Order: sequence, then C-alpha cells, then structure tokens
Amino acid sequence: MIRPRSLSEYPIWAAATPLAPLAALLSLSKSPDSDHSSALRAPPMTRPRLQSEYSNRLLAWCAGLLLTAVSVGNAHERDVDIQQIEYKGWTGAYEITNGDARVVVVPQIGRIMHYSLAGGQNMLWNNPDLLGQILPANGPPINDDGELQWQNFGGDKVWSNEQDDFEAINDHSWPPDHWFDGSPQQVERLEQGIRITSPVSPANGARVIRDISLTDTGTRLRIAQRLEKVQAARHPALEPLTYTIWNVTQIRPPQVTLMPLNPHSGLPGRFRLWDDTSPASFVADGDIGPNTGGMGSYSCSDHSLPF
Repeated sequence: MIRPRSLSEYPIWAAATPLAPLAALLSLSKSPDSDHSSALRAPPMTRPRLQSEYSNRLLAWCAGLLLTAVSVGNAHERDVDIQQIEYKGWTGAYEITNGDARVVVVPQIGRIMHYSLAGGQNMLWNNPDLLGQILPANGPPINDDGELQWQNFGGDKVWSNEQDDFEAINDHSWPPDHWFDGSPQQVERLEQGIRITSPVSPANGARVIRDISLTDTGTRLRIAQRLEKVQAARHPALEPLTYTIWNVTQIRPPQVTLMPLNPHSGLPGRFRLWDDTSPASFVADGDIGPNTGGMGSYSCSDHSLPF
C-alpha cells in the first residue's frame, strides 16, 4: 500500500474531501443514465463490485460532482470569463472566473490546479518542486535505479482503477497510470468552462473526459466526468475490467474537513478509515463526518463499474 509519508511531502489527500473552501460540503448527484452515484474514491481498499453489462461504449458516467463553497454570489448576474494564461510556469493553462471564484485548469498535466474565492488563497496544494514541469514524451520519469517515478503535481485529477488493481492492469503497483495522472490532455472550450480529455491508456483501454464549469455567480464548480472505453485492455484476460472514477484531490492542510457520508454506502457506518493509524478525530455525526486530525480518514462509496 502506498501512503503519503508526511504532510510536507504529500499534503492531505482529499479522496473524499471537496474542492472547496474550509468546511465546504460535497454534493453528489446521479447521472441521467445511471442509478449509481459518483463519489470521490477512497484509497486502496477492496470494495464489492457492482456488476453491469459489458460494453465498448460509455458505461461510467459520473456527472454532477458539485463542489460547493460558501455562498458569496451577488444579486446581479455575471458572465463566466475563460482565458488562456500562464500559471506558475505552465503556458497552456485556462483560467475560469465569474467575479466570485477563480479556477485554473492545466491541461498540460491534466488537472485542476487552482480553486479559490476571487482574490483569495488557493485551496489546492501545488507541489513547489514541480511547477511548470510536464511528463516526458515517452511516459513517467525513471530514476537512477530504473524505477518509475510518480510526478506528484498536486491539484485535482482522476484515477481510473482501484489501487489494488494497479499491478495487474498497469504491470506495476506504483505509480498510477500516467495516461490519466500527468499526461497532456486535449482542451475544448465550453460555454462556462472547458472540457479536458485524456489520452487513451494502452493499459486499460479507456480515457477520461471532464467538463469543468463555473456558475454565473457564487463559487459552485461543477465537474461532469466520464470514463469512455475505447479499446481492449493490454491484457485481454482481465476483461471485463472494473473501473472507478476516483478523484484524487490534494488540498492544503485545513483545520477541519466536513465529509458528506454516502447514504447508499455498503460500508459499516458509511465510512472506513485508511488503517489503524488513522486519526481518531473522524467521528460521524448524522450524515456528516467531521475530521480535525489531518490525513488518513475517508468516507467512500462501495460502487465500481465494470466495462
């Protein structure tokens, strides 16, 4: 099991923490084509697998990931402004603003790197050692011992499979599939945001498509995302593969996080701690799981979708 080693090296992994200011809540809504709710995926743990029909077309549609912050919208309407900018060394970044909130997406590394109130402090952690860098054209970097290295840029991105399945699918247990985590993604402008589309992973035969849009006023950011099966996996014997849309959101260490507990979870208490060393400060209070003890506590769904 790979775990962050320190807050200074790997700040809080908000696997079930929203991309929003302190004490914000994550709202989950269902796809019009599915009865399965999207959830920010928990770190490596075995979950019951929900069976559905295999298809070469889209099966995992996780829309309506509403990242809700403190309501600061003004009474009058504002237009959402989308500009291509330079962001901390990345020249191809896109800034989405509405006067109340600011979002910056960096397609060169396939993720959201900034989310804040207008003029406010970024809630997302950015690795200061990797600012402006991109992955090598042929994949993730390799260290002097010939081992693959994880470029931990920070921000908010998607992993497509449970970590327990990494080795079988990717031929290595770590780092994650770089086609999802770090590779350049295609960009398309939308009316109130942008769409980023990852390359197709040769390992699992899928790609992720994320529509990232900001409301006219206020701080609500909507991420509609789906996995699209394009081709067979590298190892056909693994088909049909089981996929997840696992948001990995790295935020600056907060004083407290509020995690909505999935009402449809099959987990006892609707959450599971990372391990026995997780902070005891996570205590469920109705439908909310407050945590004041730092990293290691997660609420999660037990839904996975096979292609």
